Amino acid sequence: MNHALKWNAPQTGAVRQREALLLWGLLLFASARLFLLHAARGELFQPTPDLAYQTAVLAFNYFEFGAIRRGLGGSIVYLLHPDIFVGIFLFHMLSAALVAGVAACWFARLDATPLRRGCFMLVMLALMMRWAEDAGRTDMLVAATIGLAAIAVSQRRLGWAVGSLGVGLLVHETAFIFGVPLVAGLLLQPGVWTSMGTRARQRGAAVFVVSLLVYVVIAKLPHFDGATAARIAAAKFAPSEYVDWAIYFAIAGTRSLATNLCQNANDPSYWLHPTGGLLVMALVWLALGSRLPGEWASATVAALLPFAFLCVITNDISRWAMLACFNLWLLLMFAHRPVDTAAPKPRLAFAAALLLLPLTSAKLGVAGTPIYSPSPLLERLAQKRFGAPYTPMFHTVLSRCDPTWRELFNPVRPHDTK
Repeated sequence: MNHALKWNAPQTGAVRQREALLLWGLLLFASARLFLLHAARGELFQPTPDLAYQTAVLAFNYFEFGAIRRGLGGSIVYLLHPDIFVGIFLFHMLSAALVAGVAACWFARLDATPLRRGCFMLVMLALMMRWAEDAGRTDMLVAATIGLAAIAVSQRRLGWAVGSLGVGLLVHETAFIFGVPLVAGLLLQPGVWTSMGTRARQRGAAVFVVSLLVYVVIAKLPHFDGATAARIAAAKFAPSEYVDWAIYFAIAGTRSLATNLCQNANDPSYWLHPTGGLLVMALVWLALGSRLPGEWASATVAALLPFAFLCVITNDISRWAMLACFNLWLLLMFAHRPVDTAAPKPRLAFAAALLLLPLTSAKLGVAGTPIYSPSPLLERLAQKRFGAPYTPMFHTVLSRCDPTWRELFNPVRPHDTK
């Protein structure tokens, strides 16, 4: 049985189309929250601390640095505008428009009761609002490539699905880390894999191999060495520790991975971060899941495994939780049945979806670095009420885990930024 969405919408789909357009506008508006705040303060297109790290990450591009890893996002910024601060705004809004468009396409074809449609809308709004609080990241563009891959799978175009993830891989590895498991989870849905023709499977496999080869070969093509790249990137900005940290992660390679592992091992509150992520994912499941046979397996493959993998080797756990929740949103949208007796109680589901808004908001959470906290509010409660420890600031992490990290910058940054 084909449990994919009804892409040929019936006549009653006109209302859903209008609601989908409304959702697109709402998501796009929500994504601009930080930039609207900057505009109100007269700081739009200005270097501000809350965008310094993200802007420095996207300063690396193919045109100035050669064939570098993760160079596609910065190259898009470079092409959008000669002023990098204008370019980062345009990149953020373009990424938001794309992922909101993908969400709207799925939402327009969701044949469900208004309350259940509201659950899908609220979950997506919570994700977009959290992405908006970390403006300038590549995560929304990565999410758009994953969402497009899910649409391609629903059309039984496996080659196009993997091709979309291949483009995302040039932006950030998370496109493959989350995208490939999502495609696998979708293929585990009843009747999906068997409905794929032999040619579609062959194309998918071929594009997968080509995507990996392109990713590997790019690193072998001519590009500046780390010190030169650091000098070019640093010259774009005023001295800042956030800029230096972004450059460090861009050029340090496996050295930065060792720093991540060291940070996790020495963070006394590390356990709070994955716990918050699991709680957020559980609420998404409660709000959207039908808990029919096979969906637990698909959800584990599509969301839980990539989330767990990245929690071990990296630190930006809030980012991984949001992408895992987006994978769940896509998977459960794909698997939705118009008549589903196994769906959760509507009011309970709606309450779970509504609860995601405060639980994922960085503004209601702890002081420090919300990037580590999928549920900042949960961590704030744990710290204020139960005395849970705080995560060390990153300058403390570097002094412990890689005290000679500035050697990578010489002679760019000959002294520590205080």
